[in-house]
Amino acid sequence: KTSVSSAPISGIYRSVGVWKAIRDNWSTLVGTAGNWFLFDVVFYANALFNAYIIHIVKLDNISPDTPLDELKHTQLRQNALSSLIIAALGLPGYILGVLFIEKIGRKRLQIIGYAGMGIVYLVIGLALDKLVEIPALFLFLYGLSFTLANFGPNTTTFVLPSEVFDNSVRSTCHGISAAAGKLGGVVGVLLMPTLVDKLGVGAVLIGCGILSFAGIVLTVFFTVEAPVT
Repeated sequence: KTSVSSAPISGIYRSVGVWKAIRDNWSTLVGTAGNWFLFDVVFYANALFNAYIIHIVKLDNISPDTPLDELKHTQLRQNALSSLIIAALGLPGYILGVLFIEKIGRKRLQIIGYAGMGIVYLVIGLALDKLVEIPALFLFLYGLSFTLANFGPNTTTFVLPSEVFDNSVRSTCHGISAAAGKLGGVVGVLLMPTLVDKLGVGAVLIGCGILSFAGIVLTVFFTVEAPVT
């Protein structure tokens, strides 16, 4: 009886604790949760461009006479290859992030990553028609956007919430920040196909650049640098 009757009370205490953590740390949460949300909107939305990348780099030249079973396997190989190429191009970002995060600091690293992403997205979006005629350059720039993302906010949005909050609310605030990131990923994945259909790939990439610069604003005004240990 004791355990059953105390369950609602413990739930209330947990709810109160969450709201108190939000109230007492709202400014820092805007920096961690807000940036994780914005970044995942951009990051997961761009992950949907694989089919477009395949077309640009001429990996989708399939004969119309290809049997259906073989066609499915060919398309699967193409999708896997494009994902592997993008992952390989973005891998240096993680390595550089690990090497420089202590030297540069989390906040500056996040700003640098956002700035680089914003510039690259704007360049691709504004010059898309010309870049598609130079597949190697297009692929390099697109991969560079992932390198910069992994170097900056894809690393720092996870690391900062685990360091900037007091121990008493750290897990709660990190959870809130991570949930905001997942929500951003859902928003990006759901909105991307509609926006591409209505506005075009170039306009969407320009929008991703603007969101990246918005991340800089959030970082400058709301992100707290992790304490030196």
